Amino acid sequence: MANGASGTANGEDGLARVYADLHLRACAAAGNQPDPASPGATIALGHRLLALHASVPRPWPIMRIDMIDPDFSARRPKLLLRPQPAWGTLRVDGETLIGGIPSVAWQHDVGGEPLLAWAIARAKAEAEAFAKDAFIDHLARLCRIAVETVAVVRTS
Repeated sequence: MANGASGTANGEDGLARVYADLHLRACAAAGNQPDPASPGATIALGHRLLALHASVPRPWPIMRIDMIDPDFSARRPKLLLRPQPAWGTLRVDGETLIGGIPSVAWQHDVGGEPLLAWAIARAKAEAEAFAKDAFIDHLARLCRIAVETVAVVRTS
């Protein structure tokens, strides 16, 4: 198949264009960014987004605050997963608070649902198998992905 430069897109360019279109529609629905001016710009944006999302990004520098009571260290604290977007925090359980979550991470939608809301709902559904450290690392990586995705889309 011919490449995008000759006017017909190869499979990778087609996937990139669809991927970019999905992100642009989500951003436009949120009032963030109009579509790029040309199909070539859309394809380039799609390739940048695919590369970002296929990699394992370094975590966003969130702040973890543990308030451990040594008298109750043997028990497992009650899982809360209580988001406070206005404060940029998430109360994980009775012992742990996560702070420094950027506002764009709370607002970034994937499939019509905010990315962090989806991750929190998934963690609540899997509460029996909840692993706090793994969840916090995953949350930090989702924050990085959300921030960088919005930056890529806005600069396209």
